Amino acid sequence: MIGKKLLLSATLTLILIVCIFAAFAHMNSRLSTIERFIHGLPNKAPVTIEQDIPEDYRSFIEEYLQKNVENIVKRKHPVGGKWIITKRLFLSANTMRLDYEDGHELGQLILAIEDIREDKIKYKILWKSE
Repeated sequence: MIGKKLLLSATLTLILIVCIFAAFAHMNSRLSTIERFIHGLPNKAPVTIEQDIPEDYRSFIEEYLQKNVENIVKRKHPVGGKWIITKRLFLSANTMRLDYEDGHELGQLILAIEDIREDKIKYKILWKSE
């Protein structure tokens, strides 16, 4: 009886360790895909085709981001000015890459769009480069 419990406990522990390693491997593979997008390296398997995203959805999100770029970036200007979005790229239907600048400095963001309600978008910044 004790031997069966010990064997079951060891088996479950081994399964847990394998699952943890698999989760880390999956996370690292996703990060490398995001890094290929960010650094402009060729990506043989694109995450999405931007044209497949409905135009009204895309334009609503792009307009919202353009109007609220100062609040999204949350970064002071070294010499004054205003942040502008220089490039928008949908990585998926709910993930976007934004390149922005103010004429002196630039940065990049990857945003996850979590919810859209009326005229507001709830988002989370997944990655930021300043």
